[in-house]
Amino acid sequence: MPYICLARNDIPNGTVQILDLVPNSSQKSAVYDPPGQTRYVNRVQNNPVYFTAAGATTKLVEGLSALLADLVDPGVGAWTQANQATVSAAIIARLDAGLSLEIADVNTIIQVSLAAATLPAANLPDLLAILAGRTYAIAAGAIKGTGGVWSATQAGSFFESYRNPATEMVAGEITSGSIGGDLRYRERGGIRHTYALGSFTASIGDSTLVCFTGGSSLPGGIASPTLWPDSDRSPHYPWSMQGALAHAQTQVERVVTVYEDDGSLAS
Repeated sequence: MPYICLARNDIPNGTVQILDLVPNSSQKSAVYDPPGQTRYVNRVQNNPVYFTAAGATTKLVEGLSALLADLVDPGVGAWTQANQATVSAAIIARLDAGLSLEIADVNTIIQVSLAAATLPAANLPDLLAILAGRTYAIAAGAIKGTGGVWSATQAGSFFESYRNPATEMVAGEITSGSIGGDLRYRERGGIRHTYALGSFTASIGDSTLVCFTGGSSLPGGIASPTLWPDSDRSPHYPWSMQGALAHAQTQVERVVTVYEDDGSLAS
């Protein structure tokens, strides 16, 4: 499953939209079509995880550092706010630069701060999903260390529980479901999975996705995107309502980085 990741921190979520994938999420048939593929591309979340002296998380935390602190055994060291920031920033820097994030790349980054630590290869798709905007969270009070020993029990998840006050048919009558609703689970943050279908191959080959990866030599004479074409640093009418804008027009810039399941660059 490819992962489409927003490679800039100055573009808000819900701004970059990929519209040449099939089926269109707004126009597809709920009966006959597979899951919609057109989507907005959102930025990776990254908030530090704080621990008590007893090794418990102090509050619910979402993002890349939450996954690292939850799934990567720090070995003889320990996860701190400082090494969380160092490792996550280095991973995001590779994303923004359009570099691969295969398991060896990720573990090389981690081991700069924690020499004996590694991300299990089975969890690399989880890390890539977070870079593509999926929400991973650890709840407050989760125990990740006891007596200085890291706990291998996974404390976080991409899902959250909720109560579904559904009705059900009983003896021909529609009645309320269980009191308070049935316990169910849903994605913590909105996510649309991308599949390597024909439209994706065309988009990353010679259409929207390859355009958004930027660069000065794109196939077929495709031009990379121009950012902020109207942000000319001059006030516009009505003068009292809009001040000078801060962004200069920028071209030949990477907007997204697209990864395969193994962290290699999609092409």
